[in-house]
Order: sequence, then structure tokens, then C-alpha cells
Amino acid sequence: KRVAAIFKIAQRLKYIADQMQVAVVVINQIEKVHDQRRGSESIVQHGVDSDFLSSKAALGTSWHHCVSTRLALEYSKKPHEDNPVPNLSPDPIGDIRTATVMKSNVVGRSSTKFKVAKNGICESRSHVMRQKE
Repeated sequence: KRVAAIFKIAQRLKYIADQMQVAVVVINQIEKVHDQRRGSESIVQHGVDSDFLSSKAALGTSWHHCVSTRLALEYSKKPHEDNPVPNLSPDPIGDIRTATVMKSNVVGRSSTKFKVAKNGICESRSHVMRQKE
């Protein structure tokens, strides 16, 4: 029943997006599944530095087939070293984030760093990283 409900909701959202010519954003919380054998050691998976091997989505794996674009938004692992916006001072509490295109019909896998500031989202084009498919 759950999978059928998810597909029905996805179908309705796609219909609304097409009819109203708007983007529909759905947030699907994920949980990183760490590899206990590797400890705190980092790995590189698909060109993205990561300390996890997989993720578990709250809406389940069936949701993966319902979306056309998937973005992963993460806090920076080293906020004191990352400062993509030259006019803003580094923030030690970690408001530097990374957006990675995980799935898209129109663009390849890429990432960019950005900062959430008082005046909105600031990003640096020089930090866009295209990754090989």
C-alpha cells in the first residue's frame, strides 16, 4: 500500500508541475549508512569524497524512480577551510554547504559550494566541480 501511495502522489505532483508549469520540490530525508569496517577513514565514491557507502531514504527506494532531478545538500566537512564566497568571512560553525546533482535528465553530475547568509544564498562559480560519469 505504501509504494502504491507514493507512486500516486508522485503522479499527481508531476501532473501539477506540467499543468501549472512550476517546479515541485519534495524533501526526502536520508540517513547515511556508515561502513563500520573503515572507521573514520574517508573513501571516494563516484568522484565525491565521502565517509559513507550508501544512504537510506525515508520515502524508500521506490521513490528513486519517481523523480527527474535529485540534489544532495550537505554541510561542509571542513567549514574553517572552505570559504567559497570571497567577500564573506569564514564561519567556524559550518554554514558552508555543498549541493551535488545526483540525478538529472539535463545536466551531468556536478557540485558547488554555497553559503547561507543574511541576504540569501551566496555561491562561487569557481567552486563548481564537474565529475566524470
